[in-house]
Amino acid sequence: MSLQGFTVYSQSPVRGYRGEGAYRKVKVKVKINKMKKLTLILGVVSVLTAQLVADEKEDVMALGQQKFQLCVACHGADGKGMKPVPGMVMAPSLVNSKIVKGNPQAMAVAVLKGIKKEDTKYVGIMMPLEASLNDEELAAVMTYVRNTYGGKSEVIKEKDTIKWRELYSKSKEPLARAEIEKIAAE
Repeated sequence: MSLQGFTVYSQSPVRGYRGEGAYRKVKVKVKINKMKKLTLILGVVSVLTAQLVADEKEDVMALGQQKFQLCVACHGADGKGMKPVPGMVMAPSLVNSKIVKGNPQAMAVAVLKGIKKEDTKYVGIMMPLEASLNDEELAAVMTYVRNTYGGKSEVIKEKDTIKWRELYSKSKEPLARAEIEKIAAE
């Protein structure tokens, strides 16, 4: 064990002194085990880190919710797909979707490049939004959708969306749903 010292300023004024601002200076000696000291420091650091991460996520989710308005026309505000008439759906549900829940690269390529219309299951087509979203916005909308509809909790990083945009930069056509679902399963 080691003996650690620190100074505390009391909240009560110095006795016998009538002026303001004079506070008692008290030296305190406390025995702190090195392991307890390390645990205390790590605890404080983890609380501060958790707060920073929570603040970052809150900001990203707010931007993502704002940018999700691009998606609402087809996927609906509830993410379950708009139904313009009974029996017809504009777009698939995002809720527990393989593409939303899977490898985030799959969702990135679906949003960036779009999805080919291969049947009449959905009225709409997933249009490429590559020109509509910058990398920060893409990361934010992906974070919002994955957290809101896919049961995920992580924040998609802008550096990842930059990487995915570069990876698919030579692709000029939308991808087939099967291709994207294969990426999602990786």
